Amino acid sequence: GMDTLLACHVIYYFRDRLDEFMGLVRDNMKYVCLIGNTNRARHYKAGDLSRLAGFEYYSTVEGMKDLLQRYGFAITYESEERTPIVVGEVRGKK
Repeated sequence: GMDTLLACHVIYYFRDRLDEFMGLVRDNMKYVCLIGNTNRARHYKAGDLSRLAGFEYYSTVEGMKDLLQRYGFAITYESEERTPIVVGEVRGKK
């Protein structure tokens, strides 16, 4: 009965299971709001990948947009003003 996923400071921790998780999200959610992590995004952009082996990418606006679009979500909102945020919607899904 739910149609929205809110994931705050967590998506990059799925690591090697991220694709499996996003397949479930695509199949079950119409809306997704991903909230990244400013510090992890800064580390990623500086090339410091020691903590999450590159999965820090998904703490950035670019990474979250890429992830949502790969799974069929249209981006409806994005911001880096205070913290990275991306919102997506599967169009035509009830």
